[in-house]
Amino acid sequence: MTSRRLICMVSDGTHRKLRNVLIRSDLTQAQRKAAQKDFHLISAALSTDQTILSNDNEARKIFALAATEVVQFQKLIWVNPCNDHEQCIQWLVKGAKPEQQRFLFQD
Repeated sequence: MTSRRLICMVSDGTHRKLRNVLIRSDLTQAQRKAAQKDFHLISAALSTDQTILSNDNEARKIFALAATEVVQFQKLIWVNPCNDHEQCIQWLVKGAKPEQQRFLFQD
C-alpha cells in the first residue's frame, strides 16, 4: 500500500497545538485521556481528506463534544462502518462526498 501511495505518513507533532487545546478543554479527565489516546485519528484526518472511518463510538462522542470548542474538528466526517444505518460501503462507492449527517459536529 505504501508503494502505491495509499498511505499518508503524518508527523507525530503535526497537530500539537490542537492536542494542547484538547487537553485544556472542558472534557472530563477520563474523556481527555481517551481523546489523547485516539488523537492520531483526528491528526490523520486533518492532514488528509477530513474523514475518519472507525467503529469506536465512544471516541466519536468525545471528539464531537470537543468539537463544540475546537473549531477545526467541526469539519471532520466520522463514519462507523459497523453501523448498518450509516451505509458506509454505499457512501464510499458513491465517492464519499461530505454529507451533513456525517459531520462530527452537528449543530
